[in-house]
Amino acid sequence: MRSAATGTYAMRIRYSNPEQSAATHYNPDPLARHADISVNGATPQRVMFPHTFHENNFWELTVPVRLKRGENSVEFSAAELPDFDGTTYASETFPGVLLRSQYAPLIDKITVAPYSG
Repeated sequence: MRSAATGTYAMRIRYSNPEQSAATHYNPDPLARHADISVNGATPQRVMFPHTFHENNFWELTVPVRLKRGENSVEFSAAELPDFDGTTYASETFPGVLLRSQYAPLIDKITVAPYSG
């Protein structure tokens, strides 16, 4: 991604997130997906992407990013997050029961615009 000047930009991400656990009698159990977003190799920031209820239902989320003048690289990654103890995983404790997403959202389009000054 190319920017005309160094500064803070609004990165708008058009995404969907259809993932959910099996429903109970009172809760459809939608799961937020997360993405760790790194710009130009910097420390990633974790961004949560709420449930959109269908893979073809797209929402938009805006994330502020710091870009340098010229070419920039943006990397999205995701993995299952550990439990609060930092070492165990819900998928090990409850196999086959989806409690946390292991995936990033389904990304359709990314646009970038400078913040107005």
